[in-house]
Parts: sequence; C-alpha cells; structure tokens
Amino acid sequence: MRKIALVGFSEMSRHWANEMTDDVEIWGINEAHTFLKRYDRWFQIHPRNWNSNVVTEKGYTFTAHCNDCGWEQTAKPDDNLAVRRVQLMGQKHANENPEHEVEAGVAQFSTDGYGRTPHHLRWLTLCKVPVYMQKVDERIPASVAYPFAEVTEALGLPDINGTKRLYLTSSPAWQIALALYEHKMGQTISEIRTPGIEMLIGSEYARQKPCFEWWLGMAMGMGIEWVRPPNGTSLLSDGIYAIDYLEPLKVEAEMVTPVHVSADGLPYVAIVEQDGKALGIPE
Repeated sequence: MRKIALVGFSEMSRHWANEMTDDVEIWGINEAHTFLKRYDRWFQIHPRNWNSNVVTEKGYTFTAHCNDCGWEQTAKPDDNLAVRRVQLMGQKHANENPEHEVEAGVAQFSTDGYGRTPHHLRWLTLCKVPVYMQKVDERIPASVAYPFAEVTEALGLPDINGTKRLYLTSSPAWQIALALYEHKMGQTISEIRTPGIEMLIGSEYARQKPCFEWWLGMAMGMGIEWVRPPNGTSLLSDGIYAIDYLEPLKVEAEMVTPVHVSADGLPYVAIVEQDGKALGIPE
C-alpha cells in the first residue's frame, strides 16, 4: 500500500520530508523544490496570471538561483541586508554543490509565470515528474491537468442547488483531495504524512487550516493513517473544550463588531431569502 508525504513550507517540520524512506511518495508544491532532495509529483495549481496586479506592481526582485537543481532565494532589491543575505546563501549553495551553476541578480516578473520568478517557471519546464496544474501548460512538458471533474464527482459536497463542489482553500487541500480520490479508485493508501504543513500565521492560513483539517478527518474516516511530524504539529491539536479551557471565552462589549443594516433595517450579511422574503428575521 502507498505512503504519501504532502510537503509544505513550514520550517517547523519540512526537513522531515528529506528523511523519508524510498517507499514514501513525496508530493511537492510551488517552490518547495528549493529544499526538497527528491519528489515524485509536483503541484502548481495557480493560474498563469496568479497575483498579476501584485506582480506588475513589484516588477522585479533580487534572486540567487541554481540553474541545475532549481534552488532559489529572493529578496526585495532595495533591502541591502536581505540582498546580501541572499548572496551569501547563493555562495553557500555553490560551495556545497561545485558542479552546479549558481547565479545572482535582478529578475523581472512576468504576468504569466504563476506569480513567481522566471527561474521557477524554468524549473517547471525541466521538471521530470508529473506537474499537476489547472490546465496543461504547453511550456511545461510534464504538466498534467488535475482531474477536477472526477475528484468533484467522487468527493464533492452538494451545494444548495444540488451541484457538487469541492472544498479547497489551499494547495495542500488540492493534493490531499487527489490522494483520497486515487485511494477511492483502488490505489490504496495506508499513510498520509504532512511535513511542513502547519498553516499557523496570517489571515490566509486562518481560512486554509480548517479545510485541510477537514480533509485529514476524511482520510482517517477512509481508514488512512495520518502520521504526524516527529516534533509535533499544530494540526488537529487544539485544547479540549471544557477540560483544557475551564472558563468560557468572553468578548468585551466595546470589541463587538456592530451589525450593519440596510435601509429596511435588515442585516446585510447571513441572510437567506425565499420568494424575496428574508428568513430567520423576526417580523
């Protein structure tokens, strides 16, 4: 049976991925090739013009990159300390890998490079394992269209109109959904491991973490063992209500966000309508 490691970027546990035995499949995302020693599948599920407005505004970045293995580090060009740090990291990589070609300098962003540097796109074009994307990219020979319709049909949740849709809020969610789809289709998985996936800091992760934890619960419900990083994880590990927390959470009155109402006195949000009438609102 298969063992799969879904690799994220958290430095708390991502190094664990490089300690896996050869019988564990390594599934990487985005720019994780900068630290992964091996990998069996890749996921770049962003559209070509991802963050195009930000990319256009930033324009360029300072980068140290390896033309052989894909290693890369970047810094804001006007941050002299950060630039110097990246230069030193590039030199360190060159010293440790004398057969590799390492370069450093300013790189221009493009609006069709998945929101990343041209060097990431170049690495994708040279990647030898399947690269799962929303659509096949003719520039990337190993690109594979993610079987979105099939995964949705197998694992999607019915929307209020009955149409199935997937609950996906992050790249790791796309990964685990594909893994569970393959498991359901007979490619049995015994373990899922999560090196580098924590989703702890930032508003984006606040939306992403519950979704990934839901998929972990789905995996365990299907008989797949979730193997945690040996140094622990924040996933599925909050305190036990009424045992670890003995006092109810309190919200100070001045901290409560006021409810904004429309001209007819009804709240703007959380309204379900039927025949033009708001439900759940007192007459």
